[in-house]
Order: sequence, then C-alpha cells, then structure tokens
Amino acid sequence: MAHRADRTGGGRREAWRSREPLFDYPITLPRRTAYHELEIEPDASDEEVRWAKKAHSKRLKGEQQELEEKLQAVYGRVEGLREAYRTVQDLHGQGAEVDESRLREAQRRLRDLEREAQRIDPEFRKNRDRVADLMNSIERLNSMALDSPEKRREYDRSNPPLALLRLDDCAQLGFLDDARTTLFLLRKEVAAFLARKVGDVFHPSDLTREDFSHDFTANRILDGSTGDEPAPRAARVLRH
Repeated sequence: MAHRADRTGGGRREAWRSREPLFDYPITLPRRTAYHELEIEPDASDEEVRWAKKAHSKRLKGEQQELEEKLQAVYGRVEGLREAYRTVQDLHGQGAEVDESRLREAQRRLRDLEREAQRIDPEFRKNRDRVADLMNSIERLNSMALDSPEKRREYDRSNPPLALLRLDDCAQLGFLDDARTTLFLLRKEVAAFLARKVGDVFHPSDLTREDFSHDFTANRILDGSTGDEPAPRAARVLRH
C-alpha cells in the first residue's frame, strides 16, 4: 500500500509507517450498539452510562408526550377513530380464527376515519408511527443490560470488540484512601495556585516546596573564588 510522504517526517517517517500497517486499519466498531443509542463512548464509566440512560429516557418520554397531545387533539375531533384502531388490532390478534368479512369492514371504516384525521392534521399518521417507535425505544432502553457491571461485561463480550475498549479501573490501589495523602496533595495544588497568583507562599517544611534556589550560600572552598568577596586578613597584611 502506498503512503503519502509527510512533509515534516520525510522518508524516515514514511518507512516507519510502512512497517506499522495496524495504523492504517483501526478497529472496526459495530454500527449499532447500546452505546450509540445513548450517545456515549464504549469506554464510558458506569456512572456516565446511568446518567446517559436517564437523560435519554427523559428525552424520549418528553417527545412522546408532546406527540400524544397532538394525537389526542385529533382523536377528540374524529369520533370513533381510537375505537376503530382498537377493533382492528383485536381482530388481527385472533389470527387464523378471525372473521375475514368483519376484519375487512373494520379496516374500511378505519381508512375512512384516517382520511378525515389526515385532513385535520397532515402529520397525524407520521406522528402516530413515531409514538409507536418511541414506545419501543423506551421499552428497549429499560431492558438494556448496562445497569450493573456484570451485565455490562456480558453485553460487551457478546458484541465484540467492545470488551477490548474498556479501561481498567486504577482507583483500586487505594492511593487516596488515607486522608493525610489527600490533604497533602490538596495543599500542594493550593500552594501552587497561590504562588502563581500572589508570589511567595509559606511552607511549613521542605516536603511541601520545590524551589530551593534561595537556600544556596556561596562557599569559597566548595564554589571557588568569585572575586567579589573581600580578601582574607593575612593577604591584606602581606600587601601592606
């Protein structure tokens, strides 16, 4: 496979890319998963999943309520429409034992009432179909196997490669379980902020500061002579 030359990397970068074909073939994710529906990434935390599920359910129910109010206005103006839908549904539920002539008559009456409803609201049939889709989506959302870590792991394993995209929880080390560690890190961050905004910050010990440049004291034996310090008394006597 040919690669475009990189202006900044030159031939060396091109050769390196040619030896790493995995960068040209990223992992392919499933087209439709529960994570897509919730609009979150597969590596989202359990808390993010619960929040997204609750927000998505609220959004679906809000849209459903809005559309049902529009449908209710049409049902109120077309007498017998709701009952006609219920009659056809009940007859379909009888299966092979249904009375065909009765079913045809119920369907004919429903079509007449639907045409009247469409004249009142051209979006009636579309809104009704959308409400049915929303009800199915809410039911599917409530049955999503993402509520518990165990169910989520099972779901990810059954939809590869989602299980490979989870990040291990590193908080199990208990690094911040000790309150003294938390207070130390908190003081460190506050001191760094004040140092940037104000300047000098008091440090109770050397363990809380990082700048030791002002602690240095010139030493003639260790640092050598700089020419600025006065000559020893013996040397002044010899000059005289």
